[in-house]
Amino acid sequence: MAHILGLPLGRVRIIQTTTGGAFGGEEDVPSEVAGQAAVLAWKTRRPVKLVYHREEDIRSMSKRHPAHVRYKTGVREDGTLVAVEVEMTYDGGAFGTLSPVVLWRATVHAAGPYRCPNVKVNAYAVATNKVPSGAFRGFGSPQVLFAGESQMDEIASRLGMDPLALRRKNALRTGDVTATGQKLGSSVGLLETLRRAQRESGYRSKRSRWGKDQGALKRGIGVSTIFYGAGLGGLSPYLARAGAFVQVHADGSALYAVGTTEMGQGMRTVLAQIVADELGLRLDQVSAMETDTSRVPDSGPTVASRATMMSGNALRDACAKVRKNFWGVGASLLDVPLHEVLGEEGVLFAGRDRRASVSVEQVAKECIAQRIHLAAQGWFQAPRTSWNPETGQGDAYMVYAWATNVAEVEVDVETGVVHLVRLTAAHDVGRALNPIGVEGQIEGGSLQGAGYALTEDVISEEGVVLNPNFSTYIIPTASDAPDIVPVVVESRFSKGPHGAKGFGEQPLMGVAPAVANAVYHAAGIRVRELPLTPERLKKEMEPSRASE
Repeated sequence: MAHILGLPLGRVRIIQTTTGGAFGGEEDVPSEVAGQAAVLAWKTRRPVKLVYHREEDIRSMSKRHPAHVRYKTGVREDGTLVAVEVEMTYDGGAFGTLSPVVLWRATVHAAGPYRCPNVKVNAYAVATNKVPSGAFRGFGSPQVLFAGESQMDEIASRLGMDPLALRRKNALRTGDVTATGQKLGSSVGLLETLRRAQRESGYRSKRSRWGKDQGALKRGIGVSTIFYGAGLGGLSPYLARAGAFVQVHADGSALYAVGTTEMGQGMRTVLAQIVADELGLRLDQVSAMETDTSRVPDSGPTVASRATMMSGNALRDACAKVRKNFWGVGASLLDVPLHEVLGEEGVLFAGRDRRASVSVEQVAKECIAQRIHLAAQGWFQAPRTSWNPETGQGDAYMVYAWATNVAEVEVDVETGVVHLVRLTAAHDVGRALNPIGVEGQIEGGSLQGAGYALTEDVISEEGVVLNPNFSTYIIPTASDAPDIVPVVVESRFSKGPHGAKGFGEQPLMGVAPAVANAVYHAAGIRVRELPLTPERLKKEMEPSRASE
């Protein structure tokens, strides 16, 4: 806004209004929409509200990059990967916007979550006369992972191996090196997600029984394994920081402010939990301030599954400063050294044996009496990565999240209709600070992934979007939802708040390849284009029928 209006940054203040699920659209689009409203407000000196109609939104706002991806893979007879060559071309639409960084993330993830000593990736973004492409949940990774995970199943079929066994054989483990030369230290839970997904889905027995149906309705089961670099990564080190503010009031309650934003992902709840845990408060004693650029330093964008890690660590830094004073007074009331004080659910205790206690309200009252300072700013700067853009080598991200999806489908070969019946989604999240919230993310992201796999398709002709509303652009509803089984795997990340790491985008990313692989297992039809519409399935069946 400062740039658009020609004002110093110190004269511009942005307060976030309530925001619904954005899924990537919050990264590049707000500058345009808010800029239009701001210019009009500046010119008229009146409040301005700008609302796009659905058709305007779909025709003009950024979409996921359409992509053409080609894989060539070398593998030994025992299933060991030895070489992967990838060429990808991403359609950037009419403007560059975020295409360079979307392409970078896709490139880093192109070899998949596997050990492979020889990797070559050529990636291109091209301009077209279409709707601009930008950020969408997964940020370039779903496209390349769909191609790569489909390729893994084709390799398994060629070798006569079970697809899950092939993945287990090549899966990255602690101490392994990624395609970018990054040695994985901790929080590598991929094998555990494979094990849990296999067990919870009953994969082995279903794999042996299904895929042999004689009628028109055929059942199949498919698997995908993926990984996702949490945070902005080595390409944007200057954005890898976050600020926070915490204040304890006279009644023992606390108010916090952060630079990242809530948009339905549950950030406020998780961050309130962190503050409560750090200060020994009850959750109902912690409140969040509306995100306001005048209250905390710039924390970078709320994207790339980074809010819990970045703002969570910044809040812990602020809470540590407040706790020293707050619990210091509590220690004097309890007559114990500060290091013996423990806090939980609004009560401070003396030692682990809890031989004495005092409420936080009492402590806060005494702090006010002694004029003790109970407010502090916190700051977190992510560890620098060693990424080298010239060589494409180094630590691309400070940590990765890992996942295995097992999809169960029914395919009607007469109509081409695919019904996703059940999805087992196992995700390594580091540590689930709010298990119910984590399961909700898995369920919501999985359903969104089902839409990406089966129905959602922007159709354009000569640059004009032909289906700019929800009667023709089909998103899955509650009635379309499969039975989603969320499986939470915890492989703690030492540099995350209480072991947590970002994973919010990941639940969408592995659904489409798992569904496509299940369709192949059910009906022997390999569809290499998304979404897997009945028309595309019927088209793939025609050559085989002609040969009959």
